[in-house]
Amino acid sequence: MQAIGRPVPACDQPWFSPTPWKRFTATKVHIAKSTLVITILGAGSPRVTCVMTAPTIVNARPPAAADASRTLVTNFDIAVASPTYLARRGTPVTAADLHDHNCIIGYKGSNVPDHTWPLLDGGQTHVSGDLITNHEGLRLEAARRHLGIALVLDRVAEQLMQRCELVRVLPEIVGRHNHVRLVYPEREFVEPKVRAFVDFIAAKVSARQAA
Repeated sequence: MQAIGRPVPACDQPWFSPTPWKRFTATKVHIAKSTLVITILGAGSPRVTCVMTAPTIVNARPPAAADASRTLVTNFDIAVASPTYLARRGTPVTAADLHDHNCIIGYKGSNVPDHTWPLLDGGQTHVSGDLITNHEGLRLEAARRHLGIALVLDRVAEQLMQRCELVRVLPEIVGRHNHVRLVYPEREFVEPKVRAFVDFIAAKVSARQAA
């Protein structure tokens, strides 16, 4: 197993190249994008945290009763692959068919590879692969370069699907809604600076989605 740690830019990844890995079929590569919880309101102030949640996470650990949240974005995870990869390896017809494919794995939580993919019926299916990364841009790029099947946000893959560089895999079987929320302490009277910050972020996200 090879672990790689380095700063990851937010946009395209010109440094990402799968070529060296193709020579070593037994090598599994983990690429982790680190995240930090940042307190931006100053010492002693309530913390406002941006989190992404999915139904499985919410059910496993419900939000604290003292927390309030505002949903910023609702996304949908889909499985995608390149036509070239599917022509070479075959197109899955059932969830069980994924067991025979190289799936590009994400993380569950901060540093645990997630070897289960969500099904639309509420279940899960086990997957495996030789590339594991919590960076969605890398999963998308790896799928575009014919390395396997990736689970990514539909909006992230939209342009590549429009250009027919990627196609959905098992669209009636694999998928999940997830939400990006701002979470802050619930009080009878929320501090004005906290409410102002939450309103500001919500407006910025709304404007960006409408653009």
